[in-house]
Amino acid sequence: MSDLDGVRAQRKAQTRARILGVARELFQTCGFGDVTVAEVASTAGVSVQTVFNHFATKEELVFAGRVSWVEGPAEAVRARGPQQSALAALHSYLIDWVRAEIVASTTEEHRRFLTTVEDSPALRVYERELHHEAVTRLTEALNEGGDQGWRGEGGRRRGGDPDDYSIIASLTASVWLAAIRALLLDLRRTPPPVPGTAEVAAVVEMTERILDGLRNGSGIASGDDGVTGCGALAGAEPTDPLAAPRQPAGRQRSARQMPSVVAGPIT
Repeated sequence: MSDLDGVRAQRKAQTRARILGVARELFQTCGFGDVTVAEVASTAGVSVQTVFNHFATKEELVFAGRVSWVEGPAEAVRARGPQQSALAALHSYLIDWVRAEIVASTTEEHRRFLTTVEDSPALRVYERELHHEAVTRLTEALNEGGDQGWRGEGGRRRGGDPDDYSIIASLTASVWLAAIRALLLDLRRTPPPVPGTAEVAAVVEMTERILDGLRNGSGIASGDDGVTGCGALAGAEPTDPLAAPRQPAGRQRSARQMPSVVAGPIT
């Protein structure tokens, strides 16, 4: 890269950072729905086209740099070691994700971000779309290995039919990510646990129990010739936890307070 190219890249990065900072400040102060892209551009001292050169949508101004979880699960599956199964790699990633979210939830910046999302129907819809994109990418990653991807889970598939792997990959991605998103949404709407406390350990332990229950009941490790667990859900309409209406404040209950409901069947 020439010196001129380096200067241009630096200016581009600075412009992007300025737009992002201005936009987020306006969204937090005025509300996402009450701020236009034109107002963001004017305040940042750039044109509307410049904003869209850096960010494809208005929603992207909120989520940019905060959605590693869209590709993360799929990357974890693809980058696993030769002796590690797909589900083991996914399990480890999701546990680390929950831990990271707990730590992030204690910072003022992250809490402001969550408040901005919760207060905007448009952003909640966009977040659901990101969730579905994460499911799609994870499904593709799980399906790439076929039988090899499920080795080490202790179960048998029906004759090695590729369609079986495709169905199970789709159901696994949908159910596992839905479970984690439901847990994170619950954590989002309650006071964050303090890192290093017994409360955090309890949340992580519950997450592990949920994932272990899904893993043991998925039909992958069942040791039978049929599709059980997740496979049994094939005829059911999945529930999107991100689309569930918010309960009145007095009725909200934390997953940390409901181990018998959330984790009971897994024991």
